[in-house]
Amino acid sequence: MARYVVVAVPGDGAELVADLLWQIGAEAIEERAAGERAAGERIELVTSFPPDRYSEAVAALRSAGHAPVEVEVDEAAYADAWRPFAEAVRVGERVVVEPRWQPTVARPGDIAVRIDPGRAFGSGAHPSTRLVLDELVARVRPGDRVLDVGCGSGVLAVVAAALGATVTAVDVDPEAVRATAANARANGVAVAVSDLPLTEVNDAFDLVCANLLAPIVLALAPELRRVVAGAGTLVVSGLLAGRWRPVAAALAPLEVRSVGERDGWASLVLSPPG
Repeated sequence: MARYVVVAVPGDGAELVADLLWQIGAEAIEERAAGERAAGERIELVTSFPPDRYSEAVAALRSAGHAPVEVEVDEAAYADAWRPFAEAVRVGERVVVEPRWQPTVARPGDIAVRIDPGRAFGSGAHPSTRLVLDELVARVRPGDRVLDVGCGSGVLAVVAAALGATVTAVDVDPEAVRATAANARANGVAVAVSDLPLTEVNDAFDLVCANLLAPIVLALAPELRRVVAGAGTLVVSGLLAGRWRPVAAALAPLEVRSVGERDGWASLVLSPPG
């Protein structure tokens, strides 16, 4: 059994509470709709802490005025509970991202990318992922050099490769590296995937995508700027709608060219000035 902590917060205060969770030692944070949330009014932050920090972290949340709910979960059962309900996602006119264990819904002429995330993040259906997929389908051309930072299950990397790009993917989670490699093989595309830290990626890319939470994007901002080629594009997602301006400021001098929003999440498309 694994222990998780759930904190319900107003949507417009979620990023501040997420920052607090990171500061007191959160291992990961997942955002979920709470109740009948229609437009980002209220969300739940689900997080876990290292066993030796757990009690201290819960006490810190209570001291800060929050009411954390402690939950014990059978991880193996919970991790697979969503799989029977997974559905295909159509992106643009010709790209379909679909679960590998479900019958295909692709039509003749479609580019069908079949994904099994395993224990990594990303089936393609999350709004933050959809925002990046829209940009990839609109922007990637054969021969483009694409970098996927924090690749998770490899959805973005595999779609970019299927569109003809030369793709590099990195993630510090070994499960993500394994899932991305397996999904690339299953789809017959080449993705150079590794657990190499972004600080050790020395190339520059035509398109860099990073579907990460805002605190991680802020921490990686100098490196994300560095790996964008002179005429390249950076797409960042995993940001809360209406709360993306601090991220844009951290990524300057890259300039925001467009902002996408879906179901309370936001993405930014940035490129060098000029």
